[in-house]
Amino acid sequence: MKNTLLIILTLALALGSCKKEESVMEKDDKTIQKYLDSNDITTAIKDPSGVYIQHIKEGTGESPILSDNIKVKYELYNLPSDTRVPQTDDPITFKLSELILGWQIGIPYMKKGGAAYLYVPSSYAYRDGKVLKFKITLIDF
Repeated sequence: MKNTLLIILTLALALGSCKKEESVMEKDDKTIQKYLDSNDITTAIKDPSGVYIQHIKEGTGESPILSDNIKVKYELYNLPSDTRVPQTDDPITFKLSELILGWQIGIPYMKKGGAAYLYVPSSYAYRDGKVLKFKITLIDF
C-alpha cells in the first residue's frame, strides 16, 4: 500500500511539473505577432488558419478561387530577420490549387491588381520550420 501511494505521488509530481510544450503553430504565430508589433503593422488581418494578410493596394473585381490560374509578381522573405530570398522579379503564372497552403488561403482575399503581404506559418509554407513573408501582386487570373 505504501509503495502504491509512493508511486502515485511520484507520478503526480512528475506530471504536474511537466511544462506543456508550445506547438509549431503557436511558435510561428508568436514570431509573426512579434514582427508585426516591432514594425508597427496594425493592418494585417489573421485568417482562422493562422495566415496573416496585410493589403498594400486594393484590387478591383472578383477574387480568385483555387481552380484559377493566377499571374503574380512576388518577393519572398524569411522571418523574423526579414531577409529577402533571391528569385525572379518577372511575373509568373501558377495554378492556385498547386501552390503552398499559405497562398491558397491568402490569395483569395485579394482582387485583380491588388498587392498584399502574406505572413505564412511554416506548416502552411514549406514545412521546414521557417516562417515566411510574401509580397504578392496579383496581376491577373
